[in-house]
Amino acid sequence: MIVSRNDVASAFGVTLQTITNWQKSGFPVQTQKGRANRYNLPECIEWFASRRAAKSEAGGTYEEAKLRLTEAQAEKTELQARKLAEGAIPHDVVVATWSRAFAAIKTEVLALPTRIRALVPDMTAQTWEMVDGTCRRTLDDCAGRVGDGSGVEEPGPTT
Repeated sequence: MIVSRNDVASAFGVTLQTITNWQKSGFPVQTQKGRANRYNLPECIEWFASRRAAKSEAGGTYEEAKLRLTEAQAEKTELQARKLAEGAIPHDVVVATWSRAFAAIKTEVLALPTRIRALVPDMTAQTWEMVDGTCRRTLDDCAGRVGDGSGVEEPGPTT
């Protein structure tokens, strides 16, 4: 069965860099001019198995020892990368959390005009509408900044 580089890396549970390193050590690859490398999976499995069997034998040359060390270092790096990835927060969790936070903030900001009216009993309808409009524009501005990726900016002078 002929497979892609991604497929062979997935089959062995290693990174693409490990496949590249293995190729330098004789990992079977079918190069095609102008196209991505392809791999005969049964040949790759046979190469891997024979290499593991050779490793189990005592002794070996300096090159073999160096290769074993390189592979051990690569495996260690892959394990460290996996551990780091396990600590990452999934994108959908971050989006859901921020969405809930923004919804709560929006609710509180939209309640401000009514709270201010309760504190200032002689507030006119025109003043209430001005405060309400300011709150709504502020929320729209914040949503626009998040949507366009410009981030948070310092507030400008108030007039």
